[in-house]
Parts: sequence; structure tokens; C-alpha cells
Amino acid sequence: MNADISKIALDLAQRNCILVGEFKLSSGGTSPYYINLRTVPSHPELLDLATDAYVAKLKDLKLDFNRVAGVPTAGVPIAPLVAYKLRKPFLYARK
Repeated sequence: MNADISKIALDLAQRNCILVGEFKLSSGGTSPYYINLRTVPSHPELLDLATDAYVAKLKDLKLDFNRVAGVPTAGVPIAPLVAYKLRKPFLYARK
């Protein structure tokens, strides 16, 4: 799993998806970094690795949940795949 996380991080960095600076969050706060996951679905291998990482993390946490929801907009393409792999219904959350 750690090797997969390292590969995901490296792939994201190589695709300029990890940005450092000062970014305003939708919550109104600020962050010194921004990770843009919007391009992940354009790269099937990276999408598969990211989906598997989410699935593995959710299984490790042993959470009791009934559905998987994607946070608009970056989470929407990944969440249905996670839901499918976990055999849980997908819930589309709107803003």
C-alpha cells in the first residue's frame, strides 16, 4: 500500500497536480498547498491506483457506512468507482 501511495504522489507531482503557495479554501480558510485531483480520471492507471488506495483506507478504518458520496467536483469521478469496488451504492452530492 505504501508503494502505491508513493506512486500516486509521484504521478500527481509529475502532472503538476500538487501546488505549493497560498490557496483560499471553499471553507474560507487558507492552505499552503493544493492537490488538484480533477485530472486523475484522464489517466486510467493513476485513477485505478487512487481508487484502490481509497478502498484500502476505508477498509482499514473499518467504518460502518451505507453509501459512498463524491464531493463536487473532483470527488465525483472517483467516488462511483470506490462505491463499485466496495459494493456500496453511490450517492451524488450536489452543492
